[in-house]
Amino acid sequence: MANRFPLILDTSDTNKIKEIPQGDSLNLADVSITNAHDIESLGTISAPQMRIADIYVTPGNYLKKSGDLATYGGNQFKFLRVAANGTSIEFVGINEAGLFNGEYTGDLFPDIDLNHKVGLADKRFAEINAGVLKGDLQDANGNVTFEYDNGVFYIMESGKRRKMISETRAILMSILF
Repeated sequence: MANRFPLILDTSDTNKIKEIPQGDSLNLADVSITNAHDIESLGTISAPQMRIADIYVTPGNYLKKSGDLATYGGNQFKFLRVAANGTSIEFVGINEAGLFNGEYTGDLFPDIDLNHKVGLADKRFAEINAGVLKGDLQDANGNVTFEYDNGVFYIMESGKRRKMISETRAILMSILF
């Protein structure tokens, strides 16, 4: 019984029909294989492009180290995985990817200074608990109310930013003297 397809005509052996010899290759450059139920490989599958659920996936669709973030179509901060149906791919967040479950132990820092944010104006954390917070503080309008580098508090008054510490000192001095 033939278990290696296709059968070939061996013209060097009196035109006998034989199985394709083990170790030989089958060149299908001008033909297609359609309606295959499953395809298994013991080696590498190479192709210039791949189509999953009628969407062409090519190397250009993915971010390369020097690539353009726009190639992700707005999903550049998500992870790519095979969907549950096994026939398509999907972009998912860090929690869905199983990489973060709400608890993190260890240091968490960006790769470039002052380059990343935590939370958004419309998606804020309800509470932050920390031993030490370092940095500038801003009000809801983006005005700096505390400058970390010089330790000065500010208040917005009549559209102008004024130092609170120096005013507090002045009031204290006027009371004492």
